[in-house]
Amino acid sequence: MDRIQAIETFVAVAESGGFAAGARRLQTSPPTVTRTIAALEKHLGVQLFHRTTRSVRTTDMGERFLQDARRLWADFDAAEASVRGLSQHPSGRLAVTAPVLFGARYVVPCITQYLRRYPQMAVSAHFLDRSVSLIEEGVDVGIRIAHL
Repeated sequence: MDRIQAIETFVAVAESGGFAAGARRLQTSPPTVTRTIAALEKHLGVQLFHRTTRSVRTTDMGERFLQDARRLWADFDAAEASVRGLSQHPSGRLAVTAPVLFGARYVVPCITQYLRRYPQMAVSAHFLDRSVSLIEEGVDVGIRIAHL
C-alpha cells in the first residue's frame, strides 16, 4: 500500500463526503478508492468511515486521523514547494572573479541582470588580473581570458 496515496485518498473521501465524489476529485475509479480506504483501515486497524447507502462520514478515529492527515499533507506540499522553489529560485551567495576590464564591461551587467531575476541571491565580484585559486579563495565562478 502506498501510504501517501492512501492519505490523499482518505482526505479526498472525507472532504468530498463520499467514495464516488472522492474518486472524481482524484480522477480515479470508485472501486480503486474503496480498495485504498479498505487497505488503509486494515493497516491502521480502525474503521475510518461510517458507511450507509446514503452517506459516508468519518468516525471519531477517522476525524482525528483526518486532522493529522491534513497537517501531514500540508507539510508534504510545503516540502515539495520548498524543493521546487530551490530549483526555480536560487538563493544564497555566489562569488565571481574575472579580469578587471572584462569584469567591469561584461560581467557587471550580467550580475545586475542576474540579481534582478533572482533577488534572493547575493553576489560578490572580485575583479583581479591575477590567477585565483577558486577553491582556496571560495570562488564559485572564475572567468579568465588567455591563450591556453
